[in-house]
Order: sequence, then C-alpha cells, then structure tokens
Amino acid sequence: MTDYQNLLDNAFEKIKTVKKKTERFEILETDSLIQGKKTLIKNLQAMAKNVNRDIQHISKYFAKETGAVSNIENGKLMLNSSIPHLKIKQIYKNYVNTFVLCKQCGKPDTKLVVEKGATLLKCEACGAMTSVKKI
Repeated sequence: MTDYQNLLDNAFEKIKTVKKKTERFEILETDSLIQGKKTLIKNLQAMAKNVNRDIQHISKYFAKETGAVSNIENGKLMLNSSIPHLKIKQIYKNYVNTFVLCKQCGKPDTKLVVEKGATLLKCEACGAMTSVKKI
C-alpha cells in the first residue's frame, strides 16, 4: 500500500494546478493567415458571436482600419492586403474596446442602437448610453 501511496503522491506533485479565471468575458483570439498579398481571418464568425455583433459591422471596421477591400465568405474575412497577425489582433482589441465594452462599467453586455442618426452603445447592465463613431 505504501508503494501505491508514493506513486499517487508523485502523480499529484506533477499535476499542474489550473488557475480559475474569474472574468466571464474574454476576447476571442484572432485566427489569421497571410496568403500571398491577402490576409484571411478564419474565425470572423466566431469573433462576431463572441462579442454579440453583426459580422458585417466587424468586417467594415477591419476594412476601414486596414485600408483594404474586404470580402466575407463562409464566416471568414478576406482582406486584399498583407497584414501581420499582431496588427489584426490589435485592430480587433480596439474594436472590442470601442464598440463592445461599456465605457462606464466595463461590461460587455451592450448593444448598438441608432437614435436620431447617432450610433449609441447602450449598456444593458448599468443603463449607460455612450455615443460611438460611425464606421
């Protein structure tokens, strides 16, 4: 029985402890690939679902920020320009900070509403409304 206990103790020592994440919202990692002079963002549909936004809105933002013509096919975004992965990642992070996270409470429970021609970020958690720029 002691051999078993020693083996069990050794096994538990080698197991890495998993830290629990306390945040319920995490920005999804972008999955991009450069193909010649074009950049493919393979998980655009999952990114849009993660932040509860329209895929067209995110696509338009990427096109504006990169200055490239964009095309959506099967939930993937093709940009007619070679853009490094880190740049894609930063653009998506900026999108989330501008169009998803509430400026007052920092929660992602927001939606975009248009009132009197102005686009507003309305927080469903705290009720705050903040104007955001049009894309």
